[in-house]
Amino acid sequence: AAQAVVSVALPTGELPYGDSSEIADYAREAVLWAGQTADLLSGKPVMQGVGQGRFDPLGQYTREQAVLTVLRLFRAGNPVSAENPISP
Repeated sequence: AAQAVVSVALPTGELPYGDSSEIADYAREAVLWAGQTADLLSGKPVMQGVGQGRFDPLGQYTREQAVLTVLRLFRAGNPVSAENPISP
């Protein structure tokens, strides 16, 4: 069976959100990684919070946010090309 291998650099630094104390300990490294990893097409981070310096980890996560996150995750490791034409 085919197996995909993904290499991910571990994040360093502090979470830049005013409400970062509300982010669960188990999720902090993933949130930091998602904020430092860019979508190769738009250049935007996979996740960038809700604005005004907040991440809102206890808030609602909308369908729109979920779709953008999945799309940016996909494009973070797969540049858009003629063979891979997915774009917003």
